Amino acid sequence: MEYREEKQNNLSRITDEYIKFVDFFNTDAMDNLNVFLRKLPDLTLDENYVLDDYRSREHTNSVLRLYARSRKLPRPSDRAFKYGCVMVKTLRMANLSIPFYKTRLKPRNPFRHITLPYTPEAIWQAFLLSQTFRLTGMRWHGGYEGRTFVLLDKDIANIHLGIFNLHEKSEHIQEEIKSIWSPDLNVSVTLRDGFASISHCWFDDWKGLVQMRWKVKYSFRKKQITKIKEVDKKVLVEYHCGIWY
Repeated sequence: MEYREEKQNNLSRITDEYIKFVDFFNTDAMDNLNVFLRKLPDLTLDENYVLDDYRSREHTNSVLRLYARSRKLPRPSDRAFKYGCVMVKTLRMANLSIPFYKTRLKPRNPFRHITLPYTPEAIWQAFLLSQTFRLTGMRWHGGYEGRTFVLLDKDIANIHLGIFNLHEKSEHIQEEIKSIWSPDLNVSVTLRDGFASISHCWFDDWKGLVQMRWKVKYSFRKKQITKIKEVDKKVLVEYHCGIWY
């Protein structure tokens, strides 16, 4: 039991540090997002690639899309993202410049270029990276994709219902969640035969407290994650902020 609690506390600590770190940066102004890996030390990105955001800086109705970009190529321009292609090279014939060839922009799955050990902490770090868009939110409405991770009962105090709700309502929701919370709702990552099962809760302004379950597939040969799939979600405490989009 103590070992399990130690693991849960460790996953919670990793999450707290990552959330605070991500919140510190304006990702829209960054040339690449390798900085995120500083708080995910078990993840090793191929040195030939960088993490980047697969969207133009002017695209407001969007969420962060992490992808791996070759270091040999500069970050595509906003125009390239707009038209779905990127200029890659030129030709010169008879002292004339032939226009740049265009190639289709394709987001590369970052986990194809990230290696990690098969441990609960490393799997959880990879999961956090995949869910970073939940932390950075949507450009035009941060809360729409944002979630409050509730991994242990201590995190219930972090639930706030925003400017459209009274503070008393936040306290009411917190008390309701406390009344139903049990150790079974604490975060857990279990490993078996190249797979990982993740169970955790988060608070969604459009659904309430939701228990999420995910399945992760791991390749021992490549030391990489090949799939992260949502397998179940259950609303434990219903709530809707009253705003629809």
